[in-house]
Amino acid sequence: MGIELDDRVCQIGRHGDRVIAEPWFDIGPSRVIDSGTARDCADRDLALVHFPSRGKPHVVKPIGSSSQIESVLEGLLLERGIRCVDEEKNEVLEAAQRVVKEPVDDSDRVDLCHLKSITIDPDNARDFDDAISVSETSSGWRVWIHVADVSAYVEAGGVLDKWAKDRLFSTYVPGQVSSMLPEVLSAGECSLQPGYVRRCITVEAVIGTHGDVEDFSIYRSFIRSHACLTYEAANQIFESEASPYEDSLVELIASAFSLSQKLNARRVARGAIRLDRP
Repeated sequence: MGIELDDRVCQIGRHGDRVIAEPWFDIGPSRVIDSGTARDCADRDLALVHFPSRGKPHVVKPIGSSSQIESVLEGLLLERGIRCVDEEKNEVLEAAQRVVKEPVDDSDRVDLCHLKSITIDPDNARDFDDAISVSETSSGWRVWIHVADVSAYVEAGGVLDKWAKDRLFSTYVPGQVSSMLPEVLSAGECSLQPGYVRRCITVEAVIGTHGDVEDFSIYRSFIRSHACLTYEAANQIFESEASPYEDSLVELIASAFSLSQKLNARRVARGAIRLDRP
């Protein structure tokens, strides 16, 4: 259940027998609300309050102290309609929990678990939805780009598909994330965590020494990620002679860097546009 148009995050204040709600993120008048619905709210707490066209406003969901950044960020997600009022008990979560238990037709899926695969993401990433495998050859490189196969679990036009379409992407605020898909998928079955066999869509490409794509194919696959790296960690491995990772992963990263340098040089030579925005 999302928030209604007349829902606002407010700071709760008590004045004698009256309970006042003052909008926290938007400008608006303070209103007296139904005190019975605010019994779980302390003075100066944040709460999601519904302002009906008739009758007294009332608390929909207590959030927490306005002096705690976690409560403010949670309130922001609720105010903007990114977080559900009842995130743990809605039809979307029930659908996600159901689909992970249902059988999947894997008859056309290629087993690539033998390949060394890694994810490389920012430090604060929660969703690990793409991985790479790279092999340097005498005539260039062979590259596998693996993207989590969400379509194995999300039916086109179904409740999960509509939910994801409304959100479009995962929204990050410091220390929290409101995922595009329920966590049982985004942080579970569709997360390419190290050591777990996951369903993917793989693009396999043969790239020549000059960076030309000479051949490619796209197919469904199984992979097993071997390491979850940050950009900083990957760069340190590339630049340092010592590494905590096995030689085959170091070779993979070195091959990926050499290929990326070749592709970037081609991109710049073509007159690539660089967007420098805040």
